[in-house]
Amino acid sequence: MAKIKRKISLRDVPVDVEHTEDQGFVNLKIRWIVTDKVGAKDGCLNHVEFLSSSSHEFHTHPNVEEIFFVLSGHGLAVSGDETFEIDPGDTVFVPKGEKHYFRNLLEKEPLVALSAYFGAPNIDEAGYVRLGTKGDSK
Repeated sequence: MAKIKRKISLRDVPVDVEHTEDQGFVNLKIRWIVTDKVGAKDGCLNHVEFLSSSSHEFHTHPNVEEIFFVLSGHGLAVSGDETFEIDPGDTVFVPKGEKHYFRNLLEKEPLVALSAYFGAPNIDEAGYVRLGTKGDSK
């Protein structure tokens, strides 16, 4: 078990280089702020930047619920059978195991969000099942 770390500065959290475009993480910068590495047991939090016209392909997390909170930018979210345009202050709730998708709709500005998983302290335990591009998953 990691020593509990209570204060974490985003500037000290490295960008995730393990999750790549060939895994469905297209042009994203993800920083895992709170995970089991800082003592979390039942949830985790990440900061994600969807760069110019980037996306996160359809996928599910079979073991967790996810909350996606938009800090800046403008994008598109699909959760289950619902599609939403998303802006700063919007939250998307994704129930456990539900297919979902996020995309930046702006060409010159990132979509920046916080994403939290409830039920697992890291993405490996959350489960990640790639379902392919938006067109492949309808």
